[in-house]
Amino acid sequence: ISLYSSIAKLPSSPLRGEGQFFTGECYETMALKATGGQSGQLFEKAFLAYEKVYKQFPDSGRVGDAVAKMAAFYYKKEDYARAIDVFENVLADHPDANFLDVILFSYGRCLYKLNRKPEARRKFEQLINDYPESEIASEANKIVEALKKAGF
Repeated sequence: ISLYSSIAKLPSSPLRGEGQFFTGECYETMALKATGGQSGQLFEKAFLAYEKVYKQFPDSGRVGDAVAKMAAFYYKKEDYARAIDVFENVLADHPDANFLDVILFSYGRCLYKLNRKPEARRKFEQLINDYPESEIASEANKIVEALKKAGF
């Protein structure tokens, strides 16, 4: 963590975002191995480290991964509304980013969990239309077909 944090603090390093991301990865790994209340605190530190990647290093190649980790954190806590807030901010701030297919997929999943199935279907369809070559487009297509059959 110290090494990665030091990299993130180097003013002219092109790897600052990487250092910040891997700081979060270290905290997350520690959280997965921890027990009791310590696990929650470490997950929180991991989340904050990922959030810094998104906010402080928007040009980093790790922004998509960091946002996905942030959303997974909320998803695991079943805080779907907060995950949606993260997605909306990313879509507004980075409309041409190379990780939007993952954002749209996760956004659709959260909408589905909130029983907002017509909106979820639209997000999955947007993914399919905007990113047909994405590895997750076929999975999104299956979900859309299931939602259509269910009347959504």
